[in-house]
Amino acid sequence: MAIIVTKKEAWQEILFYFSLILLIGAIVCYFAFYSFLKNASRTLEDLEKQIQQTKTSEIKSVEGKVLRYQKEIEDFSILFSDHKYISKFFDYFESICHPKIWFSDFNLDTKNLTVGLTGRAENFKILGQQTLFLRTKKEIKNFDLSNIELTSDGKVEFNLRLSLEPKLFQ
Repeated sequence: MAIIVTKKEAWQEILFYFSLILLIGAIVCYFAFYSFLKNASRTLEDLEKQIQQTKTSEIKSVEGKVLRYQKEIEDFSILFSDHKYISKFFDYFESICHPKIWFSDFNLDTKNLTVGLTGRAENFKILGQQTLFLRTKKEIKNFDLSNIELTSDGKVEFNLRLSLEPKLFQ
């Protein structure tokens, strides 16, 4: 068996040496940038130390106040984002109440979105009209009418519990 040796062409040799030079150049650049980055990091740390050493107690005090105010603002932002607009409910409640019904006790639970009421109506017909009207309101999930009593003067006393939609307070 004979081995045939072919001579490489000139462009292949140029490409090989060019690739080798590129590889060596990339390795040199990597180590140069790594060294530069390490020196820059050290310089930054030194500058931060110098800044800390040159701060007066007055500057440190002001920085502490600014940080406290910043935390208070963040806490207030959290509280404000969870705030419920109760005044909207009162306007709404006024618009859904029958004019011949009086409420003597009112308990609004904004956490559970419920309202407990004790009321008095002139008669059963008016109380029935009120309950029919409440059923048509989409802002009221459901309601519970209980402890209905006829008073000695012919009025109707009752307890009413409303479950409300969250959008009513937004």
